[in-house]
Amino acid sequence: MSLGRTFSAKTTGVLIYVILAVVLAVSLASAALALQLGFYDMGDLSPREILEAKGYSMDSQYAGAGLLLAEHRMGVLILAVVSALLLIIDYVYLLATAGREPHSREVFPGPLERVPLEVMLAMGAAAAAGLIYILLRLEDHLSSVFSLYGFYTASSVFLMMLLLIADIASLALVFLTLSYTFAVRLKGGTLGSTSILGWLGKKLWEFIIALPSVWRSVLIILGVALLTLLLMMSYRFVFVILEAAVLAALFIALTVQWQKLIDAAAKMRDGDLSYRVDTRGMVPSLRRHGEDLNSISQGLTAAVDEKLRSERLKAELITNVSHDIKTPLTSIVNYVDLLSRAETEEQREEYMEVLSRQSAKLKKLTEDLVEASKAATGSIHMDLAPVNLAELVNQTLGEYQDRLAMSNLVPVYAPPPVPVVVLADGRYLWRVVDNLMSNAVKYALPGTRLYVDIIDGADLAVLCIKNISRLGLNVPAEELTERFVRGDPSRSGSGSGLGLNIAKSLTELMGGRLDLTIDGDLFRVDITLKKAVSE
Repeated sequence: MSLGRTFSAKTTGVLIYVILAVVLAVSLASAALALQLGFYDMGDLSPREILEAKGYSMDSQYAGAGLLLAEHRMGVLILAVVSALLLIIDYVYLLATAGREPHSREVFPGPLERVPLEVMLAMGAAAAAGLIYILLRLEDHLSSVFSLYGFYTASSVFLMMLLLIADIASLALVFLTLSYTFAVRLKGGTLGSTSILGWLGKKLWEFIIALPSVWRSVLIILGVALLTLLLMMSYRFVFVILEAAVLAALFIALTVQWQKLIDAAAKMRDGDLSYRVDTRGMVPSLRRHGEDLNSISQGLTAAVDEKLRSERLKAELITNVSHDIKTPLTSIVNYVDLLSRAETEEQREEYMEVLSRQSAKLKKLTEDLVEASKAATGSIHMDLAPVNLAELVNQTLGEYQDRLAMSNLVPVYAPPPVPVVVLADGRYLWRVVDNLMSNAVKYALPGTRLYVDIIDGADLAVLCIKNISRLGLNVPAEELTERFVRGDPSRSGSGSGLGLNIAKSLTELMGGRLDLTIDGDLFRVDITLKKAVSE
């Protein structure tokens, strides 16, 4: 609808432009004819006397038209001025709206903008030359008529007016067309790219930039030497001095830019990796070098930060694994000693129960650690096949029904209306979901809801699990997937801190992605997997 309104408004503007051009042409032609007949400098003579003096019969229709023209000669001038002003206003409006819709700053090129600018200019120049040639031929024709008869005939005047109107209107349209396409290209930033000279200049510049620095320097030296030689041969010594001044200024500017690069390299050598080179205003070669130095600085900073983070996590890993293994092991050693000194059967049974629980915990921790190592190193073989994600979630929620009730958690899950089939290994995908559900049971705030959603996309499916954490989450989301990192800083719970790490590694081995999001106490996990291609 907006395109239709835009087209209608611009069409109206062009029609008004043509009408005003015709009116201007008629008024100018009439004023020129009145000037030719002497109506603007009559002195004491009347228009009738002037016409009779030029040999026109007062009984002819031409004499009547001449008298009418003499009567309205000032009105013709006023009409020419007003139409010219309105024509300029309409011309400015058309250029201002060229290539744009109402209430939009975007530029929409048309068919004219696909024609090279030089071709458009050549066509416009040829059209203008042809129209001017017609005007000159018209003047020659009128001069021959006047020489033959001593006055302008009615037919010659009518032909003159008709051709003059058509010629001036055509010239105005040619000028408007060239101005319009120039404005659209200028506003759209395509003036250079739609020009043959611009394209050649761009290719030449790309060729020069692609040359090694040595050859670029050789070309510049040869160009300067040739320019100096031409100036000296033409005895333009003032321009030679001006050239020397410009070259000196360029040399100083290049020296300053080069010194910036030297200072930046020295700063980085001394360990200041936060230093950045200001590349604004530099020549392309030095600017690229400065940007490379900035990239090296950023890369070194990122590498140092990652190294420090890795060292910190390694230290935490050693501390955490020592703590998690030492706790059940110490308990086993102590209770073995107590068992050896037990006096009653009840004490032996109690000690055996504790030993059994702690040994099971130690076994589970060892198995998780082995599995986490295998998953991280990619030593697990994945048998990828179509898996109904909704059925797997339903099965997992059914198995966790009692544990969720004991933790006072209410699952909220709406199965998708159609089966969502993903490409995964069913055994390990169940392990991933099982780890996430176990994590929710251990760390979610009792009395809250556990939201489980399946988002069905075109090529990907996302399993989203959200819950409110029982404890404040002061650990960054990206660190929660590291080994032996828990949301419980006291490490007093039953978790090993390996569940999320295993889930993330297994998901990645299946070609998916596991993303954690922490917003206050809201804990969210998104598992993204590729959908299976239906046969």
